[in-house]
Amino acid sequence: TPLDSVVSYSNYEASRAMTLHLARMNYKHIAFVSLVRRENDRARERLRGYLAALNELGRKPDDALVLERPPGFSAGSETVVHLVETMPQVDAIFFAGDVLAVGAALECQRRGWPVPGRIAIASFDDLDMLRHINPPLTTIRLPRYEIGKRSAECLLDFIAGRVTDRVTLDLKFEIIQRESA
Repeated sequence: TPLDSVVSYSNYEASRAMTLHLARMNYKHIAFVSLVRRENDRARERLRGYLAALNELGRKPDDALVLERPPGFSAGSETVVHLVETMPQVDAIFFAGDVLAVGAALECQRRGWPVPGRIAIASFDDLDMLRHINPPLTTIRLPRYEIGKRSAECLLDFIAGRVTDRVTLDLKFEIIQRESA
């Protein structure tokens, strides 16, 4: 039925692209931090993309570099401290969510850890605040406005009878390179 239409982007491809982007910038030990994946398809797809990128790069995944955290600034703060203090080889952290990444960046600032000098930070979503913290965070920008607009158009087309088949639109994403990586 047309009600199962999808207007979105690929979490898998976005995560894969960011991991490959960080590797191209010469980061060798990239950690991945997401929200709890058990009942979160987006988080699972983002992990899948990260692992696919490592595979393409010929790098073996390290379970100690793949973490799940609850939402919130404090979880990002605690995560960056844990990784920097227990795994000094980690040179970049890809947070699959902006709030976690902001918490990490603020903690690095508080401790005097240079970003990206000591640890690079990358994120997923491009919330407005990412441009305003120091340093501004590298992230994946999602086409949220366009998703809403195109979803509404598809629904109106369905209601008006102009469309009867399932619609699948992939609106892509964009890597926004800023000073944090």
